[in-house]
Formats: sequence, structure tokens, C-alpha cells
Amino acid sequence: MASSMIPALGRPATISVDHVAQVIVDTLESTPKTASHWSRAKMAEKFGPSKSTVGRIGKVFGLQPHREEGIKLSNDSLFTEKVYDIVGPYLNPPDSAVVLSVDEKSQVQALARSQPAFPMMPGTPERRSYD
Repeated sequence: MASSMIPALGRPATISVDHVAQVIVDTLESTPKTASHWSRAKMAEKFGPSKSTVGRIGKVFGLQPHREEGIKLSNDSLFTEKVYDIVGPYLNPPDSAVVLSVDEKSQVQALARSQPAFPMMPGTPERRSYD
């Protein structure tokens, strides 16, 4: 029997190809007003399909707007010791102690980067310079 004669299984699609394309384009080329990247919930709010449908579209087309590539390790010779000093009390807290973390430059935000971000593409997360 030819494959064209086999009826499609499952429920008919309730989202159009144009709708799918719009989800993909907006995920790749825009960001929501109140966040740095799209989430399934925010896409569902904007376009109307369920979060599950948005997730399936993302999975089929390899979209991962929540991922970003880029890392820079310090060249400080005491970097490892400093990490242990900071992270150690969280992993193995002393008895009867409270561990607090304070950001010494809480009012400073790195808003500008020296180079623009490489945009997210299907199957490739967004990449940014380390600074």
C-alpha cells in the first residue's frame, strides 16, 4: 500500500504553519519587554498556543532561548583558593553558623559589552563576549 493512501493518525493540527513560523521568528529575532529571553509561558501568552505546544515547536526546531554560551575563567593565581573560600561555607556550613553573601558592588551593572552578541540560531545558543 502506498504511503499516500495511509490516513494520518492522531488529532488534526490546531496551529497553522504561519503561526509556527511566527513563534520561531519571534524567538530568534525579538525579546519580551520584561525579560532577557522568551520562555514557553511568555510565548504562549503572546501567541495563544499552550506552553506544551510552544515547547514542542522549540524542540522540533532546536530552539533554546534560555541557553547562552560563553565563559571566562580568571587568570588569578589564587582563583581556586578564593572559590573554595566563597563556596565552601555553602557546601559544608559550620555548626550554628549563618552564611551570608554580599555583593560589594551592588549598584554597578554591566549594561554595555565590548562586542555584540552572536544571535541564537536553531540548535545553537546565543553567544556573548565575557566582559
